[in-house]
Amino acid sequence: MVLLFHAVCFGWLLFRAESIGDVVHMLAAIVRNPSIPGICLTWIFQMMVLGAPLLFVQILQERTRDTLAPLKLSLFPRTALYLGMLLMMILLSDTGSRAFIYFQF
Repeated sequence: MVLLFHAVCFGWLLFRAESIGDVVHMLAAIVRNPSIPGICLTWIFQMMVLGAPLLFVQILQERTRDTLAPLKLSLFPRTALYLGMLLMMILLSDTGSRAFIYFQF
């Protein structure tokens, strides 16, 4: 799976770049500077915070050994859980439109 993932990512470079020289330049930049940009760190933090309701549900289900445990919570915790998941869906939704990757091909 790891090899397939990297092969697909490399394939995206082939479709995104305007020339083979651009592909070589992008690969060289990845090897020379493998640091994580600040925007990625922000995204990782958002995923951790917004994934908290799902983690809570997973832990609750594991501890009670009941897949319907979130439905058996009292009103306040269940409402907080639902609002957390709604917030997660709203904040992680993609509102911008992007050109289809093959549009430039």
